Amino acid sequence: MERWLRIDELARMLYSVSEEKWAKVKKFRKLEDANRGLIGEILIRTIIRNKFNITNDQIVITTGPYGKPYAVGIPSFHFNIAHSGRWIVCAVDCEPVGIDIEEIKPVSFDIAKYFFQQKNTNG
Repeated sequence: MERWLRIDELARMLYSVSEEKWAKVKKFRKLEDANRGLIGEILIRTIIRNKFNITNDQIVITTGPYGKPYAVGIPSFHFNIAHSGRWIVCAVDCEPVGIDIEEIKPVSFDIAKYFFQQKNTNG
């Protein structure tokens, strides 16, 4: 059964992330988007805490010049997070790594048929 975080749960979890991430999560219009963004951040923070035996307040996550996130002060730790639909995925490695995920939705070709149908020039 799928269940997103309630507003009160979301608010409590926001205290586990940076102010920058907090501001970004609060801007989402849809609660599902806020959930995915927050859970992804908490997922990577949990991995970092466990792997390097540091506290959450010692973790600083920022982005590089092309928007790729990284953990400040941990040069041999690379990660990427993606989320779409009900899924949140995370990849970690000692080398740069990337991951992407897209929800597959049914596609209607009606618009394409309308714009790309052959016109009858005989008449």
